[in-house]
Amino acid sequence: MIIHDLTLPLNEEIPVYPGDPPFKINTISSLENSDEYNLSSISLCLHCGTHIDAPFHFRRNGKKVEDFSLEYLIGEAYIVNILNSSVINAEIMKRAVVNIETERLIIRTGFMHQSLNKSWDEGYPSLTEDASEWLINNKKLKILGIDSPDIDLFHNREFPVHKIFADNDILVIENLDLSKEEEGKGRIIISPLYVEGVEALPARVYFLKDIG
Repeated sequence: MIIHDLTLPLNEEIPVYPGDPPFKINTISSLENSDEYNLSSISLCLHCGTHIDAPFHFRRNGKKVEDFSLEYLIGEAYIVNILNSSVINAEIMKRAVVNIETERLIIRTGFMHQSLNKSWDEGYPSLTEDASEWLINNKKLKILGIDSPDIDLFHNREFPVHKIFADNDILVIENLDLSKEEEGKGRIIISPLYVEGVEALPARVYFLKDIG
């Protein structure tokens, strides 16, 4: 078995959604400054880097991150290639996943492979409403993951795709690093921080594949 880490490293150069606070490491004490020990804190938006969005992100009474069990976050998954499509509509989605049966679908667009350039790119691949509705109507999804920073079009501030998934209790994982992945099935482990009462959390995400 091989284990791949699908998590983007957090650092002060990682792009964040325009208007969100940047990731920052704060030095409280330092051995370099003749203090007794190194001590740091971090500040960040919960949607920074690889993270999960819970329904509470867009629904007042939606489930929060802690409402999802470990069994929900761990299990069989399938990585599907949907390359060279800046907008993934229902036709493209159906053609790519019609024969795939999984509760945890991970979409590899190739975006992160091209854009680890430390700047925000408004042209990231995203889903259309009809693509998300097709998934709801034809697949029994628990989790939808993507290597893009957002499943909604940047200029659509009504966030329809997020809301469709939120209304169906589907967790969304954004900003996955799929740059070294190939299409196929495996087992995913999603490990968010244990923070209560929030709509999103950074997560470490692993993908396990059998050899041979």
